[in-house]
Amino acid sequence: MGCFGSKPKVARLPMVPVGPAYPAHYKQAAQPQHAPAFSHQPATTSAPVYYPPPPAYPPAPAPAPSAPPMGPGPAAGGYPAPPPLPAVVPPRAAPPPPAPIKSANLRHVLGLDATRVGWLAAPDANKVQDYTKRREVMHTGHMLDAHGDRAGVICDITPHAIDPAEGLPLSGKATFGSYVTDDHEPVTLGCVEVSPKFLNVSGVAITVALRVRLNAKLPTEGCLFYAGDGWRNHISIKHYRGLTLFEACPGNGGAWEDRVECGAKMDLETGKVLSIVAVMEENGTMALHVDGVRVAHSNGLADVEGFKITQRNEAWVGRWMRPDQSLPTNAHFFSLDVFDGAMGEDDIRAHHAATVNAPELKPKYVDPPPLR
Repeated sequence: MGCFGSKPKVARLPMVPVGPAYPAHYKQAAQPQHAPAFSHQPATTSAPVYYPPPPAYPPAPAPAPSAPPMGPGPAAGGYPAPPPLPAVVPPRAAPPPPAPIKSANLRHVLGLDATRVGWLAAPDANKVQDYTKRREVMHTGHMLDAHGDRAGVICDITPHAIDPAEGLPLSGKATFGSYVTDDHEPVTLGCVEVSPKFLNVSGVAITVALRVRLNAKLPTEGCLFYAGDGWRNHISIKHYRGLTLFEACPGNGGAWEDRVECGAKMDLETGKVLSIVAVMEENGTMALHVDGVRVAHSNGLADVEGFKITQRNEAWVGRWMRPDQSLPTNAHFFSLDVFDGAMGEDDIRAHHAATVNAPELKPKYVDPPPLR
């Protein structure tokens, strides 16, 4: 399932103009395409060719004279930066991202950051098996890990210059993934598909740490993170009927009624970058932390007799495993870190501190004109 099956064959694209960067213009039958986008090989030996995408349509406004020139992000592998989306303030030069939390006891399995993105010169339209249906998914870029390797695939998001203070939008005008809910409602969203190899750790214990900003409330069935094999062996961070949840299923279960969860009756705060950390202990107990504070705790899988953790075969940031139950998250995505083991309270508070102290993630205020 998804796009992480085999090593891609690199297609060398000629340097020719392509159409505008919006979805209606992506479906160009004559355009050469990349193979599916993941191999886990170093970018120097197997990376596809990245070029700056075409100007957005309509053309983006010219940067203000005082704005610094936009160049490639410091950790973006040297790929040229695309233009901003229309009507977006030109982004500032990217500062260094917050340093990942270092723990002497945990192996840092994955670190994704919105400042490390390579946009594809031409989108790659793939028909993939998605739950019980086949859907067309447009791959428009890669998220790169700290070594420059492709660790995530950007799906259904228009290429644009990413402002480090804004993150990668998972819904809104920059996204064009078409979904139809089980209530027959059409919705539009984007997501990042993560290689499941990063979610298959050495034991039961795992930590998933997210940084996101919500522009509006996370809706019921809005899912910020999912990894698993359908219901079986899954972990997720989501909102459901007033509860903010960390949810899981055993690998030897695999049905809706086999799920366990820990949750708090709360809405995640909007308008600020949040630190969200979900921790599963080796014995299966679960905890959810928001901004350094534990908001929920439960026995979780520890209450499931003889539970097992098997293979996780898919993972996403910004959507649930069922396309007909995936809703726009109203979120901008900043970073994802996965650790092999259960993170301690001190490191969780440090993740929050790194979030609130990063200059590019602090609230931005302006001086408005006086009332007349």
